[in-house]
Amino acid sequence: MKKLGIRLTQEVAEAINEELAYIESLTEVGRTDEEDHGVAGQLVTLDVYTRKALDSWANNAGDEESLGQLRKVASIAVRALVLYGCPRRMRD
Repeated sequence: MKKLGIRLTQEVAEAINEELAYIESLTEVGRTDEEDHGVAGQLVTLDVYTRKALDSWANNAGDEESLGQLRKVASIAVRALVLYGCPRRMRD
């Protein structure tokens, strides 16, 4: 398989940071619980938004809607890693 050299771009980092700020604002307007639900809660939320991304792809022309949902999925995953730790990949 050809290596693509994919790294986080400034555009993607900014979109994720904007989404993280939005997620943090939800508590202030009563849209999320004050208490965090740990890694398990993050995994459930990831599952819900992954299904939304799949539904968006299946029910809309083009990729725009599903990419918006995928941005949410990526942000939820990044948030979980920031909150609970991000173990490094062990090299063989």
